[in-house]
Amino acid sequence: MQMSKEIKKYLKEIKLLLPAFSKEEKKFLRDLTERIEDYLDENPNATMQDIENQFGTPMEIAQSYMSSLDLDVLLKRLSISRFVRRFFAIAAICMILGLCVYSICMYKAYICYKDTLVTNSETVIVD
Repeated sequence: MQMSKEIKKYLKEIKLLLPAFSKEEKKFLRDLTERIEDYLDENPNATMQDIENQFGTPMEIAQSYMSSLDLDVLLKRLSISRFVRRFFAIAAICMILGLCVYSICMYKAYICYKDTLVTNSETVIVD
């Protein structure tokens, strides 16, 4: 059965609530998706409320998944996730600063070039 937009949104919310997204989380979401599809095959007229009653809200599912993890594993994943986010934030800041410096240098070069151009010249011929 084709999943509706509501169910895709439901799964996306669960994915966003997970602290990291590694192979284990992908497998968890894949298994959950299969269980939801099986439920929909058995109950074709099921509403989103029925699915939430059967499986739980996105917050409940994410909390249940996180509580099933070992604390050391969860902390390791969170620290790796935090490192990756910080790395990309620092890289983005460096790129923005580099672009600003480049723009300033190009503007200064433009001003120097503009000052060296001859715009008008007057030639006086004397007999």
